[in-house]
Amino acid sequence: MRKLVKVWKATRSRCAMAAIAVSMLGLSSMPAQSGTILSISPASINGAVGTGLPGNEFEVLLTNTGPSAVTIGSFGFSVTTDSSAINLTDALITTADPYIFAGSSLFAVGNSIATSTGTTLKASDATSLVGGVTLGAGMSDALGLMTFDVAPSIVPGTYDVTILPYPETSLADANGNNVTIDTITNGTITINAATTPEPTTLVMWVEALIAAAGFAVWRARSRNRARG
Repeated sequence: MRKLVKVWKATRSRCAMAAIAVSMLGLSSMPAQSGTILSISPASINGAVGTGLPGNEFEVLLTNTGPSAVTIGSFGFSVTTDSSAINLTDALITTADPYIFAGSSLFAVGNSIATSTGTTLKASDATSLVGGVTLGAGMSDALGLMTFDVAPSIVPGTYDVTILPYPETSLADANGNNVTIDTITNGTITINAATTPEPTTLVMWVEALIAAAGFAVWRARSRNRARG
């Protein structure tokens, strides 16, 4: 009887282990869930003091990590900085990465989709395509090119650029249903200390000539006084 009990326990243990193994195998073979990432691109931005400078810009980028495609019909986002000396001036559809609603933008005025600007910028757009725009697995599209100015009063350093979470930032499909943003990746703007430009070689030569001429005049006057 005892032997039968031992055999039954051993058999039950082996069956349990086999069931766990089958379950884990099934889990490992399940496809990964699709994910959407909204990010600042590039993540590290080097800015400069001034207005309208071409380098003072970054993109808001939407990436679909797959494996399934997602359909986007509209979006809205808010981006903010933690410095009052950094002014976000516009959100443009003239992006380096493909603009998600290129050729079908409903809200762009000229090239701008910004609805408000300042230390916090808001922008939104929608597509005229009835079925929306499909973003395939592993693909990225831009939601806008942000431009910014930096005031001379800024203290050199690194400042955060933040995409505000839902409901300030959201995606929707062609039917207006919410599309989940799984991850938001923010960025930084670094402002270096302004450097005083070195005088050019020509300016240095002019200064040297003026100094030499001044010395010659002083020497001539000194000689005249000595003779008198």
